[in-house]
Amino acid sequence: MNVLTGFTEGLNDGTKETVDVKVDRHRMYEEFVAFEAMIAHHDLAAAKQRMAHSLAVMNVVDAALADAGIKLG
Repeated sequence: MNVLTGFTEGLNDGTKETVDVKVDRHRMYEEFVAFEAMIAHHDLAAAKQRMAHSLAVMNVVDAALADAGIKLG
């Protein structure tokens, strides 16, 4: 879907710096680790926060689709 594997930053002095903050090869590794920790520690507050964020994102997606007149399914 959307993957940023790294980027090159051009600095004011003309030098360039490559930034790549991936910890693992799979783009969702860090998210899977966070989910596993929430489950292992029964962290319902973190789970609710993630679910609220997902709902907010989907509300934006639904509004954008409606605004563009796009119907799925």
